Amino acid sequence: MQNIQYSIVVPVYNSAESIASLIKEIDQTLQRIGKSYEIIMVDDNSTDGSWTILQDLITAKSSLKLIKLAENSGQIAATTCGIEQSSGKTIITLDDDLQYPPGEIATLIKYYEENSYSMIFGNPKERMHGKGHGAMYVLGKFFFHQVFMRRYRNVNFFSTFRVFSRDIFFDQNNNKRGHHLFYIWDIAPDRYGHIDVAHETRKRGVSSYNLTKLISYYRPFLYYMSRKICLLVFVLVLSYSFLLAVLTMSTKSKVSIDEMNIYISHTWVLGLAIISLLSALMFNQLLQSTRAIRYSISKIT
Repeated sequence: MQNIQYSIVVPVYNSAESIASLIKEIDQTLQRIGKSYEIIMVDDNSTDGSWTILQDLITAKSSLKLIKLAENSGQIAATTCGIEQSSGKTIITLDDDLQYPPGEIATLIKYYEENSYSMIFGNPKERMHGKGHGAMYVLGKFFFHQVFMRRYRNVNFFSTFRVFSRDIFFDQNNNKRGHHLFYIWDIAPDRYGHIDVAHETRKRGVSSYNLTKLISYYRPFLYYMSRKICLLVFVLVLSYSFLLAVLTMSTKSKVSIDEMNIYISHTWVLGLAIISLLSALMFNQLLQSTRAIRYSISKIT
């Protein structure tokens, strides 16, 4: 298949009940707007028969490419794998649960083609996740947007439903620009955009995400942002040390032995600050060595 305009990458995990409808709706949407495309379904070693259903569907779908991972590697690894195996000039990523209606792909594409952004996120008009997931979203949004991602204020929401130019992820020789999907956050803020899209309740099955999996999902983010995190930790420790020193000096006693204790405590606090910095730097080095996404492809159809 040559000159593919759009590659639709979908990580799949235990979605046997929804993948047939998902693929059908993606097909209908791309055919309706007249775009050349491929659909890449990456099965993250599902246990519910998703792979069997995908194999049954591929016989009638020339636009469908299937990838099965040898072991469960997580959503980010599956998405990264699909992107690496894509051929389109532009890439769209979409979840497998139909909460982002495939028809909204047309909304993303229209906005993408009418503007000069390199990446556009689909921003849910109203989030329809469960209560637990919603609480994690609020907490995550605060830390990501207010602490780490302040320069991306023009983007309201970083979702998994997004469209982006191939040259964000690959250079002219089709080599990856970064070790990880989170490399996209190195892009200048003015190259990002977002548009409101529908977000529906889950029609089939239940979400496999819990607190543990959400933490695991965002763990690569911690790897990638480790330098900022280490700097933040050091600034907090140093600020606390300075405040403690000021308060201690303002309440010091005239007794010489008490003054000596104060100076000792100041030295101890400063030592802790230095130790914290060194620990942060070593922790950063450890994280940098494990940044790359690892996965093993079992089959490509």
